Amino acid sequence: MINIFKNSLLNILILTSLGQVHARSHSQVEELIKNIKNLPTSLKIEKSSASFLGSKTKIGPLGEGTKGRFDQDPLYSFEVFDCTTYVETVMALSLAQDLKHFKRKIVDIRYLDGIISYQRRNHFISLDWIPNNASVLSDITSSIGDVIFAKAIIDKKNWYKKKFASKIIEQMFKSQSSSPQLAEIPYLSLKALLKGPTILKSIPHGSIINVVRPNWDLRDSIGTFLNVSHQGIAIWKKGKLFYRHASSFPDKTVKDTPFKEYFSKYLNSKTLKGINIQELN
Repeated sequence: MINIFKNSLLNILILTSLGQVHARSHSQVEELIKNIKNLPTSLKIEKSSASFLGSKTKIGPLGEGTKGRFDQDPLYSFEVFDCTTYVETVMALSLAQDLKHFKRKIVDIRYLDGIISYQRRNHFISLDWIPNNASVLSDITSSIGDVIFAKAIIDKKNWYKKKFASKIIEQMFKSQSSSPQLAEIPYLSLKALLKGPTILKSIPHGSIINVVRPNWDLRDSIGTFLNVSHQGIAIWKKGKLFYRHASSFPDKTVKDTPFKEYFSKYLNSKTLKGINIQELN
């Protein structure tokens, strides 16, 4: 029995080092953190993100926990993701020294000043998520190629109205501004990105790729404009670049898609125009 246990543990450690173990339990995640914490950041991201390949995806799987006022979904999960919670989980694992530290980091990444509250959650990538994570992220888009700036007027109050009753909206905005806000984000155009291999080769392994849709009008469906629609991770494997992401369609799993293949299909898109690239410090 002891030998069987040792062999099983050895197999888990070997597979974890190769990024092939599905980290589902707290003990597996603890082991994963232990095995990656001394690696370079890009390899931490590679290994931790690989551990969730094949996981299920759904929209909005996380919340403020059972004590949350507006969203009682779990604070974190190792079972199911959307595109942003997947990236956040990988970031937190890559920054963590142990499981307790991970729980602190996931909160720091998801909430302004690490204070758990629906109103303080970094809901909007360009307006909240990137600026509020400036201490751990660097925007490297302009170092890869010539950038264009995507603007969007984000109307948080109208977005909240689409989700909640009016009385709740009043409570939410007692202590914060309700005015629409301008959000800007630099991006590389898809045409420039796919024109030749030079720019693609410059995208770093493990960098965070934000899909940019300038002034994307979603007022009828969610109440506001947006300029970022999806997030994922750039992964190099045997000289080929992949987009590792929590896909919402068609198969709803965390998967690797050939980078060029994924973005080429949007070359003639009326809304999707490019990518923004962030690197974890």
